[in-house]
Amino acid sequence: MYNLSFVHHVPILSASNWGKAKASAKNIRRMVKTSRYPGDLRSAFIKYTRALDGVDYEISFIKLWSLLEFLTNCGDGKYDLLVRRCAYLSKEHEYHQQILEHLRQRRNSFVHAATETDLAKSLVFQLKLYVDHMIMFHLRNSLRFRSREDAAAFLDMPYDPDIIKERIRRFKLAFKFRSSPRTAPS
Repeated sequence: MYNLSFVHHVPILSASNWGKAKASAKNIRRMVKTSRYPGDLRSAFIKYTRALDGVDYEISFIKLWSLLEFLTNCGDGKYDLLVRRCAYLSKEHEYHQQILEHLRQRRNSFVHAATETDLAKSLVFQLKLYVDHMIMFHLRNSLRFRSREDAAAFLDMPYDPDIIKERIRRFKLAFKFRSSPRTAPS
């Protein structure tokens, strides 16, 4: 008896790179441990590993998309929000929104139409880039936010620095208004 789905994989790490990989893993473990939401980060790494551990690329794609939903806090079909939050991490956000929209359509065809494609492997690697960026965003910023949900909500901020400056000005005005004694009756 033999395994029909067996794929021979050539090791990616050479002996000379093993030390770098161990040091990187140690650094990531430290970042997870000191995070404000270590359980969510551990869960993300487990989901990531399980998504990329199989040989069926359509299933890997769906699992990676599910992980992206988790990292962006966009479950329940909030795919427009997921696309915007992922694209926020890039300076060329409009370009990446188009790519993510295409990946979203592919996800829907895998799930709803049960379609298969020869492009599944390349789609997995495209999606993996966005998942990798989102994981790194959480790792690098996990001390700045109270939770994974709080970090994901940060990604709803405007792209344009001028809009951000204007909002800061208005928030300062609102703070001044709310913190000073008013002459109007309450």
